Amino acid sequence: MKQGKEVFQMKEAIHKLKENDIVVFCAKTVFYLAILLILVYLYDYTNTDSGNFIYNEF
Repeated sequence: MKQGKEVFQMKEAIHKLKENDIVVFCAKTVFYLAILLILVYLYDYTNTDSGNFIYNEF
């Protein structure tokens, strides 16, 4: 039963981290920064030698 107690303690520690405002703020900041960087990378990637606009035929 020692493993069950350790799992419960780990879940308790994770729950306490989720309630900590600083941890939540940092996690959200990293998450949204990652999304922003991915979007900037994808935008930059589409501009490499694209030349043709997709709606030129219309």
